[in-house]
Amino acid sequence: HCWSSSGFRKFLAVAMDQLGPAAFSAACAVALALHAYQMSWRELPRSDLFTTHDDAFFGLTYTVSFWELLCGVAAGWLVFIFGHLCRRRTCCFLDCASISQTDPELKAAGIARIPDCLRCSKEMVVLWDEHYFTRLWCVYEVAMVQSIGNVPIRILPMDVYALVALSHLYAFCCMIMFLFMWQWLPEWWGFHAANLVASFPMYTLQAHAGRIFARLYAKLEEQFDSFDVRSAAVFSEADRDAIYKCIENLYDGSLDRFNDNVRTTLKESTMRRLTGQRALVPYSTLLLQKLPEIPFILTLLSTGIGLPFYFLVPFYLFGVTCCFGELDLA
Repeated sequence: HCWSSSGFRKFLAVAMDQLGPAAFSAACAVALALHAYQMSWRELPRSDLFTTHDDAFFGLTYTVSFWELLCGVAAGWLVFIFGHLCRRRTCCFLDCASISQTDPELKAAGIARIPDCLRCSKEMVVLWDEHYFTRLWCVYEVAMVQSIGNVPIRILPMDVYALVALSHLYAFCCMIMFLFMWQWLPEWWGFHAANLVASFPMYTLQAHAGRIFARLYAKLEEQFDSFDVRSAAVFSEADRDAIYKCIENLYDGSLDRFNDNVRTTLKESTMRRLTGQRALVPYSTLLLQKLPEIPFILTLLSTGIGLPFYFLVPFYLFGVTCCFGELDLA
């Protein structure tokens, strides 16, 4: 990662990458448990302020159950905040913290031992933004991994993960807005009006995110094509010659050979990994922006306790396909 990049975006990218599946599972499990309790045992307390009457179809009275949505999303957020406490065996090599920055001899010895640390690594995770390939230390670590050959490089575009997190939060707010509006707008048209008003900003953000994804993909490809290690910046110019020498030792005495390796081999493997899944992030990460949706669907189902069986079954099927395919596969 580049030290000048936003620390909060780095946290978002790592947390969503490492804890995302656990957070999604926790949200679904809590919401499903609350829904099952209400459907099979008894209703949890609800407020009469959020009650509406359906006289047109089933003649029922609905009182919104916020339990599934609020508790499910809260469970997911708690995993994001505290989940790292359960991952204490996951270790990372962080150059600035592992290499002396004050003693020249220890610093040179630490730089020389970076390849040994990388050989023991399961993978190299790159927290990528537009500054990454402009920093010499970042480029040097890429050179080390490329020379080893058997350590995969996985790129996490931080801006993409930030947009996924924003979409997650935006979706939650839109769902709360829908539940408020639905109860206060009368008859069947109130449901559809609330749905339209709440969904419009969410889908607008999705369209904006798609545009940002495309721009970042093009920027990453451009950086690979124009890559030159000699143009990379470094905080201390005293480190430049030492890094150049290390790279030359790895690539038969030629910086140009390393440049060609980045422009061809690294670019090909990285872009294939991204385009092979038709997205800049894995499907499991895209699910995170839909984390509130399963709790939301279960909230609607708990609100509609008393609806006929022939109505509930299609609604359950709709909820599954909507949550796992609507935006994630679009």
